[in-house]
Amino acid sequence: MAKEIPGAKVYYTSPGAPNPRIVDMVAAEKCIDLAPITRELTIGRGREDDSRAPESLRRNPAGSLPYIEFADGSILAETVAICELMEESVPEPALFGHTAHERANCRMWQRRVEQLVVLNQFGAFRFGKAVKVFQSRMPVIPESAAKLRETAKANLKWLDDVMVRSGSPEWINGEFFSIADVQLYCSMDFFASRGQALLEELGESVQWLPGWFARCHSRPSAVKSDPKRAATAKL
Repeated sequence: MAKEIPGAKVYYTSPGAPNPRIVDMVAAEKCIDLAPITRELTIGRGREDDSRAPESLRRNPAGSLPYIEFADGSILAETVAICELMEESVPEPALFGHTAHERANCRMWQRRVEQLVVLNQFGAFRFGKAVKVFQSRMPVIPESAAKLRETAKANLKWLDDVMVRSGSPEWINGEFFSIADVQLYCSMDFFASRGQALLEELGESVQWLPGWFARCHSRPSAVKSDPKRAATAKL
């Protein structure tokens, strides 16, 4: 039976983009149906339905996607914050952990993959292939794109080494699939087709990552949250 986020009125998103996909994948894991309240916006196209159009900026001054508008007029943005709200609204399956220790450990790993890999991938993309889109939004450093890309790659190798030394657990956080897996998978899957096929480049130098990625990629939530795969899949 489909579930919902209490009080959520409109879910503003751009399906397939990495941050919206994180929310969509978590929602799919928890059987939360966002479709009835979804309103799609464009990203960086300067149109009236763009996330940085004046009306959208009035709701979410950061200009980011996704974000949720509630019946009381309040707004919640930022991917992990939205996922934490879904966790509180629909506790099972727990993607942040059940106990205080599990939750703390989960947040530790979420921060690690975000700081060490995901943000470097975003930086390499924004300052590299997509620099013409982002140069009007923020200061850009094109000469840093290659270094950021290599930093993300090196940190993936570090993660692989840590996981192997830890006994090659099924998931980053150990025995249970978590927000850390979702965030890293969505980032790697998105950027692989945008000049950052880091897993392929790492090749035989990594032992744990290929199997982990395959396990993430085969989850029904990974299919459902990918517009192209969902269009042809029978879920």
